[in-house]
Amino acid sequence: MSIKYHFRPEHQLFANVTTNFRAPSSTAFYDYYDVTSGAVVTDGAQKLNPEYSISEELGYRYFGKKLLGSVTFFNYNFTNRQITTEIFRFGAPVQTTVNAGGQTSRGVDVEISMRPYHHWSPYISAEYLHATIDNDIAVDRDLLPTRGKIAVRSPALQASIGLSYDNGHVFGMATAHYTGRQYASFMNDVAMPGYVTGNLALGYRFDDRLRLKAPNIRVNFTNIGNNHALSGVSSVTLAGRDTIGRRGTRIAASDPLFYIGSGFAVLFTAGAGF
Repeated sequence: MSIKYHFRPEHQLFANVTTNFRAPSSTAFYDYYDVTSGAVVTDGAQKLNPEYSISEELGYRYFGKKLLGSVTFFNYNFTNRQITTEIFRFGAPVQTTVNAGGQTSRGVDVEISMRPYHHWSPYISAEYLHATIDNDIAVDRDLLPTRGKIAVRSPALQASIGLSYDNGHVFGMATAHYTGRQYASFMNDVAMPGYVTGNLALGYRFDDRLRLKAPNIRVNFTNIGNNHALSGVSSVTLAGRDTIGRRGTRIAASDPLFYIGSGFAVLFTAGAGF
């Protein structure tokens, strides 16, 4: 359900309520076998409930002659939150799904941009996110004490800033993006540091030639600061340190895996329409 209300031509209030469904990864149901003996090492999941979510958004949009902007407050509630991760079986990575139970995600998004002025147009956006785990996670016959912990892969702050230029022939864009710290374990004892990346794109658009429509050339500079950082959590873990469960069982620690961000790179492209 979506409601929009223009109390003036350039001012709009809006509200959205949506539901969503997500099936678990099919690989979570597979049995895993020892390649040397053929014995079953891990049984596939017998009962893995699908994820269901309800989201509510409330916000304001501004459509001015010079400025565009929006502020959106959101609240997402998840049941049987499906966390996609990787596990290793005999040295090979296999994608699977972890049921993290309930999750509540709340926050605000802010976006502001300016319409082209002398061919220049700036842009800025930011998001604050507070995502928490609503219950303890079942591990074998015990419960990992995760209620109230911050959800994995959920940076509290993200922000972007950009500046573009386009006079019909010469065009370009410079952007910088910040991603805050995010946890890689459900117990919040392992975290990936925040990082900043910057990109630059420069190009030239020619007039139509023969059957070629808007032929152009472009040079993209990615990670112009050559920032060496982790760019994401590949495999989440239950806990980075041995943890005592609610029922007194010792739950062994394990190490998460991360994606390594690419270094500085230059890419040249040429294209045209027909």
